Amino acid sequence: MTDASETTPLRIELVPVKKQNTWKWPAALNLIFSGAGSGLYIISYILRRAFPETFQYEMLIRSEITSAILIIVGFSIVSVEVGRLTSAINTLKRVSSSWISREILFGTVFLVSILLNLFLANKILPFVALLATAGILVSQGFILNTACAVETWNLRIIPLLVIFSGLHSGYGISLIIHSSYLAGNAFYMAGGVFINVLNLIIWINYVKTVTTKFNQIARPLNSRKINLTGVGIGHICSILLIIFSWSLWDHNSRVELCRVFLFVAGICMFFGNAIQKVAAVLKAGYRASIWISTDR
Repeated sequence: MTDASETTPLRIELVPVKKQNTWKWPAALNLIFSGAGSGLYIISYILRRAFPETFQYEMLIRSEITSAILIIVGFSIVSVEVGRLTSAINTLKRVSSSWISREILFGTVFLVSILLNLFLANKILPFVALLATAGILVSQGFILNTACAVETWNLRIIPLLVIFSGLHSGYGISLIIHSSYLAGNAFYMAGGVFINVLNLIIWINYVKTVTTKFNQIARPLNSRKINLTGVGIGHICSILLIIFSWSLWDHNSRVELCRVFLFVAGICMFFGNAIQKVAAVLKAGYRASIWISTDR
């Protein structure tokens, strides 16, 4: 009988697994802030169209301004990675081949659309801004997904994770700035629970995939801190607060307390989401090892 050790190929590692050092805190903070700003605008646009009487025009303006501020903050921070203004301009010249260029282009289109809409109040401009914010989230997803040889990012689930993460944190921001006006909207409350559950499912699947393929790399994603803040506070606690507030409001009990709970839920969602993005970008971003296979 043939010895298994005689037929099992050996792997000779030429270059070991190494944590990437190209994308650092500025990149993570851009995903956090501009992702939340994009998600907030998308959520607000849907609410404005679905409930024009509840979600009034003034609330949309508040959302637009908040979204613009968050996106500007995110882009300003990540400009540290790009460098000088001339480098940023040169980046825009590669729109046909670079997701970073596309993100900058979509961000520019969004900010111009919002600025024009503040003065012109045109019906087309908000829709253009909606497409631009969706483009920002898609671009961010594929910036990570196509990063050269970063194993934990080169997974099919990464674009979905970034997109729904943006919607998750964006909903959290909407709770912070609109909790006093939308606390009694059943669709809004149910939407919050749905977004939390969906984003949690995607995150769990991402961690499971990383753990299966790259067990050692996955340790930061399975840490107690990430599970407590990202999963516990950012999702489970938020879901319970939303459901509890919804129940109290439905029974006309302690209305002001409902708004406080929703405000806290929004903070939990944004904070927990931020921790998860930092973990995915900074703690679990490893370049693939280079190895050859040989027989004994």
